[in-house]
Amino acid sequence: QFVIRYTRHDNNSRVASVYIKLSGDPLFAAPKIYLIKFGIKVGSPKIKLAPEVLNFDQVKPNASASKTFDIINTGDADLLLNKIDFLANPVFELKIKAKDGAELSHKPGTGAPLTIDPPISIAKNEKHTVEVVFSPTDDKGKTGTITIGSNDPSPGAGELPVVGNANLPCMTLKPAGNVQFGGVKLGEPTERDVVIENCGGTD
Repeated sequence: QFVIRYTRHDNNSRVASVYIKLSGDPLFAAPKIYLIKFGIKVGSPKIKLAPEVLNFDQVKPNASASKTFDIINTGDADLLLNKIDFLANPVFELKIKAKDGAELSHKPGTGAPLTIDPPISIAKNEKHTVEVVFSPTDDKGKTGTITIGSNDPSPGAGELPVVGNANLPCMTLKPAGNVQFGGVKLGEPTERDVVIENCGGTD
């Protein structure tokens, strides 16, 4: 009887071979060699972000709004979060709780990405919630992208678009500026058309 013991140190798959040579058996004129192959196949983590777009519809200037998104592990191995990059206007701020419960925050445009050390581990079918705060100083639309660094081997995994004030109403007048009536006789009413258009993404 043989006992083969395997100790796992990482999330990588492993393959090994055992050669057994038997000699001195009267049934065989020559030594007999047996080959036994065995392996350990470990699944891969897979990151999923929900919702697929983080949309701050309408936030007034100098006010703040908060939204959350979930980092979900839909794979077969632990998902390790080690870095977050946020390319956007500094009116956004990201907040995430570390492994020890401490709150980590990151503002875009402040330099290097947010490093998470030790990494945050998310088990299979579990999730970790992240908060994003939007504090605009004007009513113009703002966009950005959050990129989650992890051990998910899939290229491009972990990207989340962020949108703020992209659906604000907008009004334009045609003709723009002053409305010219030209020469008008005294006592004779004159009309000019002015067109009001909604140039925004909502009513």
